[in-house]
Amino acid sequence: MKLIQRITRITVLPEGDPIFCDQATHFEIEDEAAGEFVKITQPDNDDDPVYKGSVTIDATQWPIFRNVIESLLADCQDPYTPIKTTP
Repeated sequence: MKLIQRITRITVLPEGDPIFCDQATHFEIEDEAAGEFVKITQPDNDDDPVYKGSVTIDATQWPIFRNVIESLLADCQDPYTPIKTTP
């Protein structure tokens, strides 16, 4: 069995902040046995139920968010195609 390395999670956050900060946004390749997809999560804001379960994006964040999403989508594996490996 040959092992491969895949990046399946990218976190975007303010420089110098920890990955668990309130402003962190996590982008992950997920698979629930029906094909891979990109999941976006942000920390829950328990103080404001209006935003619970939501992802908020402002205009300054969009360019980097779009780049991350496009990059991860390009790396999603087709469930009917074997994972590519390099010799």
